[in-house]
Order: sequence, then structure tokens, then C-alpha cells
Amino acid sequence: MAPRSFHDVTAILVVLMLAGPMDTLIVGHASGALGLWSLADGARLYSSRLHGPVVHLLLAGHRLIAATELGSYHTFDLSAFHLDHCELLQRAWKTIPVVWEDARPMLRGRPSDHSCGTRYRAPLRPAGVGGATRSPHR
Repeated sequence: MAPRSFHDVTAILVVLMLAGPMDTLIVGHASGALGLWSLADGARLYSSRLHGPVVHLLLAGHRLIAATELGSYHTFDLSAFHLDHCELLQRAWKTIPVVWEDARPMLRGRPSDHSCGTRYRAPLRPAGVGGATRSPHR
């Protein structure tokens, strides 16, 4: 079930919407604002601003490509949305090997007793390709 409202939305005309991975919604605005929202709770998960109205949204593999009628574009890596729980934790432990302990950051690896610690690394699930476009001329 979709949330009753979305959080941190802009009051600018929505020109494109595209279903994103894992029950998300990608929204492009006439102002160039671009956002990704959770359909589960309405939380804004990502936002960016491009130059000019968004006229093109494309999901290509694990990437979102957005473009405006003025030629501005942005690519965003959505691969984290295609990982299972343990794969995402493995990526986080590798990328951010610190924990907050005694009011300071401490270098730590993956917890040895965590249930995801010894699990094999499964291959990424394939993602479909889909897109939405709007002509700049109505």
C-alpha cells in the first residue's frame, strides 16, 4: 500500500514519474529537481537538481539516467537497491570500516559473530530496462 503522503517534496510541477527498484518512485520536476521516494513510507531517499526541466528518465541496469531539455544530465548508481541484506552489509563493511565507540571513530572490520559474516557472496540479480520520456514540445 502506498503512503498517504510523501516527505520532503518540492512544490514544483511534476513532469515525469518512473517506478524504481524495491518499491520506490523516481520523480522529475519542471524545475530540474529529481528525487527518489519510498512507496512504503513516503521517505525521500535521494534528491538532486539538474539545469532545466526533466524530460527523460531511464533505468539502465542498476543505473538511473535523467536528462533535461537543456542538456543537463545525471546518472545515479542504484545497485544498492538490488542487493539482499547480507550483500548490502558486506558492501558497507568494506566501504566504511569504522564504528563509533567511546565517543570516537574506531577502525573495525566486519563483526566476526554476525550472521552475514561468513555467508557466501551471491551474484547480483539482473535488473530490467525501462524508461519514461516526455517531449519538450507539447
